[in-house]
Amino acid sequence: MAAILKAIIDIKMKIYSKTGDCGVTKLCDGKEIAKDSAQIKTCGMLDELNSFLGLVGVYCQSQSGLQKLGQQLHRIQQEIVRINSELALASGAEIITMHEVEILEQEIDAMTNSLPPLTNFVVPGGNEVSAHLHIARTVCRRAETELATLAKTTTLNAAIMPYLNRLSDWLFMAARITMEKS
Repeated sequence: MAAILKAIIDIKMKIYSKTGDCGVTKLCDGKEIAKDSAQIKTCGMLDELNSFLGLVGVYCQSQSGLQKLGQQLHRIQQEIVRINSELALASGAEIITMHEVEILEQEIDAMTNSLPPLTNFVVPGGNEVSAHLHIARTVCRRAETELATLAKTTTLNAAIMPYLNRLSDWLFMAARITMEKS
């Protein structure tokens, strides 16, 4: 995997290719694909999710008590990059495994155990970090839905869907944690 990514990075190319001008883009293997395909939509939603997580990470750096959350978010961002790479490479290589899903589950359990039980529905907001985590959660859900559409026509790594499903739960719990710390 590292060799493939290095080869992609080492390619000297212009940032613009003009292939997108006609509604197509290229995967890492050079295959042209429609920009409105489920595969490209999923990659775009994961990119959007990753951008929101980066924003939340910046907030976490500047707020006391949220550094650990910021570190976890950075790890998750790297995992999302790996998922996007897997989808863009279309190589069948399993870059994300159930191990990453298990880590999310352990972190969800730890957050759950540190909070009082829910007694009502949660209205997104409360503070900047929590609000942005809820936005990230909804983008994650959209990416998961688009991935389900892609899975109808493409064989995918079996860990990606559970990963996104757990990640949206993780983001919900992280938003609750930040409300408790504010």
